[in-house]
Amino acid sequence: MKTFFKTMFVLMCGCVMATALVSCGSDGDDGGNNKQFTINGEWMSDYNGGRFEFYTLNGNSVNCVIYTVSFSSFLSQVIINGTTLNTKDITNIQKVENNGSFTYDKLQLICTFPEVKIEGFVTVHDYEEFVWSRGLSNITMIRANSKTNALKAQLEQEYQAKYAK
Repeated sequence: MKTFFKTMFVLMCGCVMATALVSCGSDGDDGGNNKQFTINGEWMSDYNGGRFEFYTLNGNSVNCVIYTVSFSSFLSQVIINGTTLNTKDITNIQKVENNGSFTYDKLQLICTFPEVKIEGFVTVHDYEEFVWSRGLSNITMIRANSKTNALKAQLEQEYQAKYAK
């Protein structure tokens, strides 16, 4: 019986040590939501349907530019992950620009504008893409990249050429 309890004690100690080593080993990892990054920079909405939102965070200031685009054909609407804007089917572009401030604490980003407050959580995916999930509708904002920057430039060029007043 003593041998049984000694064996059980040794096995339990071994399990406790193995658990401690495994849990301690992951504390220093840079992956997941523990990854350090700066919230400042450009963000863009990752959805289609004619509304494109661009946020620029700098210091504690935020600038938001929203383009609302009307198309003559549903099929011509852009999907951000890869295509460019089909300008021949655009029937109207409206542009609204707002300035405000933002706070970022414990992965929560809150942008405050004169007429609205927008908030959500920021995560870092395994492939190191920053994603800001906004509000109850869970609109996803992504970090700007060359494709989103090209789309923004194309929207602005089209707006200035045909719809700016």
